[in-house]
Amino acid sequence: MKTKRQKQSTIDELKENFSNAKAVVLLNLHKLNTTNLFKLKKELKNNEGALKVAKKTLFGLSKPNAETEKIQGHFALIFDFSPNLKPLSILGKLKKELNLEVFGGYLGEKVLSEKEVWDITALPSEDILRAKLVWTLKSQLQSVVYNLKAPLNKLLIALNQINTKSRTF
Repeated sequence: MKTKRQKQSTIDELKENFSNAKAVVLLNLHKLNTTNLFKLKKELKNNEGALKVAKKTLFGLSKPNAETEKIQGHFALIFDFSPNLKPLSILGKLKKELNLEVFGGYLGEKVLSEKEVWDITALPSEDILRAKLVWTLKSQLQSVVYNLKAPLNKLLIALNQINTKSRTF
């Protein structure tokens, strides 16, 4: 049993994590065994994330507008401190392997449903999105260059045809 001082320290730590995190996910611990929990915790720690297990009442005190009604049983908070949401993408990759379930989450101050959390975890990485953007811009520029060169190419073809006709006479 924690003392009042320990509980207040946990609340303060959770408040600090909430203020620093870009996203927070409420993870259901019901079907997650200890080995998989530690594997997930290690992966998150290596990628600017953190996993904290807390009681529902302490969570409610650290996040005043928290919707604690839909949380049933034991849960953990996954904090994502990275600017590109890397820990959330790792959560998406480990979803099937570890049989993960979530209650919902937060992206900034926006409350996320379970579906919205899994949709965010399915987003491609920042590098892949950049590559797609570069490819799209490059293809548009190539199209413009081709369209600008087309009249000149047609003029050259017409001149060559006139030149070959004049030589045959």
